[in-house]
Amino acid sequence: MFEMFNKYKYYFVFSMMLCMLVGCQSSHSNQMNELNDCEVNNVCTVDVQKKNFVDMDMEQALQFLENKEIGILYFGYDECPWCQQASPILNEISIEKNQEINYIRIVNAAHERLYTDEQNERLSLLISNYMTPDDQGTFQLYVPLVLSVKDGKIMNGYIGTFENHNANTREMTEEEKEQLKSIYEKLINEII
Repeated sequence: MFEMFNKYKYYFVFSMMLCMLVGCQSSHSNQMNELNDCEVNNVCTVDVQKKNFVDMDMEQALQFLENKEIGILYFGYDECPWCQQASPILNEISIEKNQEINYIRIVNAAHERLYTDEQNERLSLLISNYMTPDDQGTFQLYVPLVLSVKDGKIMNGYIGTFENHNANTREMTEEEKEQLKSIYEKLINEII
């Protein structure tokens, strides 16, 4: 009888280990499928990272500035490689500082501009120091653009990541990430 008990005990332990192995494999498989969906279908966007971001359209951003509000404005778009690398860093700092980030998406997935010429002109009157004129003298936005705003005045801002960083060809180094984190932290500190 003791021998029979040991035999069942062996089967029980073996069955439990098999269940755990299958369970872990299935969980790992789901994670790999999600990763493959992200890489293959390009369905992952910056939205995954935006836990402390508040969506705002261009008109709302203009009203924010014209109404002399206080906060952080972040201009970008989901498919922008530089934005995809900068957003998690900005989000991390915003959570640490308990500061919402007002996110203004400037183009849609089809790369169509999400604001009018009139809005662009109004914006250029308010933030021309952070825009670049084209050949016709029309000011253009380059992203990611992060602005600290206090009482409607631009206290400071930062465009892009780093001069020698091409987000199409490489990720930022850990040192660059820390530098960008420090820059974003200073921007947020200016308004709190």
